[in-house]
Order: sequence, then C-alpha cells, then structure tokens
Amino acid sequence: MKGAEVCVVPTKKEYREWLLTLTKADLADLVVEMRETLDFVRGQRQLADLEADYLRSQGDAVANERARHAGFARAVKCPKAKAKQMAFVLWRERFAGQHPKLRTNEQFAIECMRRWPVLTSAKVICNWCTDWTKAAKSQPAS
Repeated sequence: MKGAEVCVVPTKKEYREWLLTLTKADLADLVVEMRETLDFVRGQRQLADLEADYLRSQGDAVANERARHAGFARAVKCPKAKAKQMAFVLWRERFAGQHPKLRTNEQFAIECMRRWPVLTSAKVICNWCTDWTKAAKSQPAS
C-alpha cells in the first residue's frame, strides 16, 4: 500500500523517557486529549447500545406484525371462524325480526349448532349473542 503510515509502538523504556521530557502544560494537554478520547469511545458504545436496542425493538414489532397477520390468515381458514361469521349473519336477520321462532339466545344457539356442527357450545354462542347485542345497541341508528 503506497502512502500508508506505519504506527511504531514504543517500548516501555522509550515511553518512560518520552514522558520525562514532557512539561506540565504538555501533560495537561495529554490528559485533556485522553479524556476526550475516552468520552468519544463511551459515546460510541452508548450509541451502539442504543442502535442495538432499537433494532431489537424493530425486530419485535416486525415479529408481532407477522404473528398478527398469521392469526388473521388462520382465522380465515378456520371452519369455526367461518361458522361464527355465518352465525353472525343469522343473528343480524334475527335481530331485524326475520326469524320469529328464534326468540331467545338459547333457541338461536341450538339453531346455530344444528346448521353448523363445528359449533359445539351453546354457552359460547349465547355469549356471542350478548356481545353482538351490546355492540348493536351502542351504535347510533343510521
């Protein structure tokens, strides 16, 4: 490599002799320079730590986003999720008065289990009805 400077490391004896030739002002300047170098190194370490924390947090955010999308994909493919969507459509019809025989949540749950055998718990379906009713009543009429 042309023009590259070679750094020669002095021996201990040469270093001691060099230190003895320094004046107090030179030593003070040397101490200031060493402190500035130390502060710079500490700052670089802190910066590296902050960068590593940031990258870790971004990795977590990306992983969370992937997991969320994977959950949506599973829910779309899940037969119970599809049956729940169809039960919600039936519930809206019932709520609008199109199914007079389904007066109670229990009757509705039994009808849902008859139509969609993957739904096996009447209690869970009754809880859905309660949640859907609360949500419908809390929305302003349009």
